[in-house]
Amino acid sequence: MVTREAYGKMARLFRLHALPAEAPPEAEGAGGAADDEAAAAAAAAEAAAGVEEGQGDGARTAFHARLFALLLRYKCLQGHGFQAAVGPPVWQVLRRRLSVGFECFASPLNSSFTRCASAFPDVDGPFGSCGSFFRLPLKHGSYECNPPFVAAVMDAAADRMHVLLNAAEAAGGALSFCVVIPGWQETRAWRALSGSAFLKKRIVVAAAEHGFCDGASHQRRDLYRQSPYDTGVFILQTAKGAAKWRLDGAFEQARDVRAAFAACIPSAAAAERQRRKLGASEIEHWGVAPAAAAVGAGREGTAAGGSDGPQEGAKRKALPQAPTAAVDNAAKAGAADSGPAMEQGPNGDDGGTEGGRKQKSKRQKGG
Repeated sequence: MVTREAYGKMARLFRLHALPAEAPPEAEGAGGAADDEAAAAAAAAEAAAGVEEGQGDGARTAFHARLFALLLRYKCLQGHGFQAAVGPPVWQVLRRRLSVGFECFASPLNSSFTRCASAFPDVDGPFGSCGSFFRLPLKHGSYECNPPFVAAVMDAAADRMHVLLNAAEAAGGALSFCVVIPGWQETRAWRALSGSAFLKKRIVVAAAEHGFCDGASHQRRDLYRQSPYDTGVFILQTAKGAAKWRLDGAFEQARDVRAAFAACIPSAAAAERQRRKLGASEIEHWGVAPAAAAVGAGREGTAAGGSDGPQEGAKRKALPQAPTAAVDNAAKAGAADSGPAMEQGPNGDDGGTEGGRKQKSKRQKGG
């Protein structure tokens, strides 16, 4: 079961990306893909209405079958926190400041764009998936990378980004990644990103000062969930990428980034509903707390490549690893195989063979 809004979004994506034999006819006056949120919502509602009215008998059956397969796959993963996403206010900042136009880790259920990379192209493909991030030959463009909060996946993602950045730097390409991961400073991914030669900015946002989009928001009333951890935001760029997407003004000082993350804190009423639903034993684990009364002010980031410091008292808690075995294994397999070249990349790259060398991956201890 999904909300009407989510149903409309999926109907719109299916109309854009399904095989011609399965896709419903384009609604009159619908035009192309909408860019702004209001137009996208209107297009989604129109697509949902078209499906409900049975525009194309076979199309409606195909859409429901594809949607059921996708929902079942993600339901089997369980642990919706693994699919949490940054909220619309954060996306507004990333689009405005860095021209981000593609998500490296998403699902059609939570993606903010009509195209994304995802773990399961077999079920996600009809809704806009370009396949696994680990197989995309990204040579230039500006991307957001928010991998599942699993150490092995984050490690593999950090390795892959460095392969792509090294290749782009050698080829003179403008490539940029905005990486969002939990503040688990003991992980190899955190250390690799913090020590990267491509690091231009690192921001640490305290757990109490931000939230994320709930991984199950397509089935729930409330969009946001309080973050249970500090969050690290890393900007990695090649030389030409740094020249093209400059980090200046409010972004350099982290003011607009912090304000955007703070706007995703759930309301007091939403937090209370989540607390009641989860039960006392899970509240601390998921970080569901009353909305923060105010966000800390005057905490500015340091110079490019620096850190504004870890937040005290926010400790990493163990997450249930078993439900993410499929994602974990897919990441490991993808990291070892760059896969076939794309005819055209999501940001307009020509999909040529990637260059550079692959970095060796050491197994993460503990966790």
